Amino acid sequence: MKTFPRNPLLLCALACTAALLVAVLAPVPAQQVGGNVVLDTSAAEDQYLAGGSVTLRADAAGDVIAAGGRILLDGRIDGDVNAAGGMIDLFGRVADDARLAGGRLTVGAEVGGDLIVAGGSVALQRDTTVTGRAWLTGGKLEINGHIGGDLKATGVRIGPKAQIAGKFTYRSPREAVIEQGAKITGTVEHLPYRGPMGFSGSNPAAASAVGGVWTLGLIVTGAVLVLMFPAGTAQLTANLRDTPGRAAWVGFALLAAVPVAALLCVVLIIAIPLGLALGALYPIALIAGYLTGALWLAEGGLGRFAAAHAERTGWRAGSLAIVLVALAAVGWVPILGWLVFFAILVLGLGALALQVNRMAQG
Repeated sequence: MKTFPRNPLLLCALACTAALLVAVLAPVPAQQVGGNVVLDTSAAEDQYLAGGSVTLRADAAGDVIAAGGRILLDGRIDGDVNAAGGMIDLFGRVADDARLAGGRLTVGAEVGGDLIVAGGSVALQRDTTVTGRAWLTGGKLEINGHIGGDLKATGVRIGPKAQIAGKFTYRSPREAVIEQGAKITGTVEHLPYRGPMGFSGSNPAAASAVGGVWTLGLIVTGAVLVLMFPAGTAQLTANLRDTPGRAAWVGFALLAAVPVAALLCVVLIIAIPLGLALGALYPIALIAGYLTGALWLAEGGLGRFAAAHAERTGWRAGSLAIVLVALAAVGWVPILGWLVFFAILVLGLGALALQVNRMAQG
């Protein structure tokens, strides 16, 4: 029996970071990347989709991993869904779990497993059916669907058509709005709001625990990507090895320019969807960039001290784990920790951008 995740927001962030990286690293036959990506024919394998606009109106026999500005998934998906974008609409049927992160999220699907969602605005429509449990966090949450297990949320409005078969637990500075007609079979528990990660910033023990979970999550995510896509991850690090200066400038430009561009899009009103897309993808891209930079550092060390094993995926995954633990330890050192973090982030973000650009050019 699966246990409910202790830090679902961390899990969702890592899952969607993996979605972005897998969309870049996946083999070509199962991958579509471009400005507007449309899949309207049934697929017999996992699908990796990335673009400004991503639309799936077909059945998929495996998992679907998508990243984009606007994402519409409306079909029968026999595996998991991992998606990150500015605006995400999930309809149809998902046989297993669904993990979504973005600006505006709308769910009207049948989900056979658990549902984990993080976004600015989250709406579960009356047609939504979640067989398992649900964990939702966002600025605005509205639930009108059926949840077969427990529900955990951070501030929420329970609509008149909502049905929750399990326990309803929420963190919020105020009581949840539960409209007349809503049915909650289990108990309702209101916990004090203590920040998005569930801990107070003044509690160093809690911060250390979350940091440890985060590092472990990065290690697992990185190891899976290295083992599944050895050629793709090698190409990412090659971008840094061959053109470190270019990667650094591109990474720094993205780090500084994307938040400004997102803000301008929102201020201009007419470009709000683009602003939401940039705002949602930005933190996920930062995590992916950091992981890419750590992998480059790990492979550099492996090539220097154990060159005979530099191309073995097991050794690559192991060296990445060592580097991530070392970086986490260095992170506690004042000033130096931030400088190292900044350098790894900028280099990795640039390498990731160069890889996406190379793929877009064919």
